[in-house]
Amino acid sequence: MCRTCGVAKEGNHFCPTDPDQCCRQCATTWIPENIKYEGIELKAVPGKSTTRLLGIHQNMWLDSSAHRRKVIDGAIKVADYLHKNEDLRIDQALKVISMCLPSLFAFSAHLIRWPKADFQALTSIWLRAYTNAWNIGRSTAACLLLFPKEG
Repeated sequence: MCRTCGVAKEGNHFCPTDPDQCCRQCATTWIPENIKYEGIELKAVPGKSTTRLLGIHQNMWLDSSAHRRKVIDGAIKVADYLHKNEDLRIDQALKVISMCLPSLFAFSAHLIRWPKADFQALTSIWLRAYTNAWNIGRSTAACLLLFPKEG
């Protein structure tokens, strides 16, 4: 396991002279340390820790799994809110969806890579939010709320 990025890699990914150090990719990547400005040491962010840069939560290796998790968690909160507040009228619940769900996804949709599994999870959460908004039973077919699949 690499000491810097924390990814488990095979032996050929490490330098043979010092296998306990970081992997070859991390060894050739700039790792911030002891950066000073006017004698004051600046805060340095390690490469594997997630930071928010221009609105996207990712690390130095462009791993945006933290941002995808943030979008999915936000969608779950909206679906849960609609489930708990069944006394909302349908138009009010749909207004909550239109104000919350698209803004969670639209900003980062084209900026980060969405693996199929995460995208399917997000789709099922959106379906749950719409079934909660329309007060449709859980056993209702999802095809009522989805576009038809191309054949």
